[in-house]
Amino acid sequence: MQQATDDAQDGPNWSRKGFGDETLRQVIRLSVGGPTLRLRFSNAYGTRPLHLAGATVVRSDGDAKARPGTVRTLTFRGAPAVTVPTGRDTVTDAVDLPTSNLEKLTVSLRFTAPPARRPCTASPRPPPTAPPVT
Repeated sequence: MQQATDDAQDGPNWSRKGFGDETLRQVIRLSVGGPTLRLRFSNAYGTRPLHLAGATVVRSDGDAKARPGTVRTLTFRGAPAVTVPTGRDTVTDAVDLPTSNLEKLTVSLRFTAPPARRPCTASPRPPPTAPPVT
C-alpha cells in the first residue's frame, strides 16, 4: 500500500512544497521500442493546471546518468513548454531516438513554479532486517 512520506522517518519532504524552480529527473523503462519516441504527461489527478517549462529525454547510461550524445529536447506542438489542464494529459511531438524494447531512458522535467500541492506517494520502506529487494 502506498502512503505519503513522513518527514520524521524520511527527512525533509520535498513533495509538500512542490517543485518550484527545480528540475525533476526520472528513469523510465519502455515496454516497446521503435524509431521515434513520444511521451505522454498526465495531470489527471491535479487540482490546477500543470506547467512544464521544459523537458528532455536521454538514453540512460546506468541509473539516471545520461549517455553522451543522446539528449533530445522535447517539444509540444513545436513549443518548448506546455501547460496541461487539470484532469487532462498531453503528448510530446515525436523525436528521432531509436529505442529498443525494455530500454531505460532518463526524462528531465523543468518546473518554474510548484504544481498543485499534493503529497507524493511512495512505498513504505522495508524493515531494517528485511533482505534487499532485487
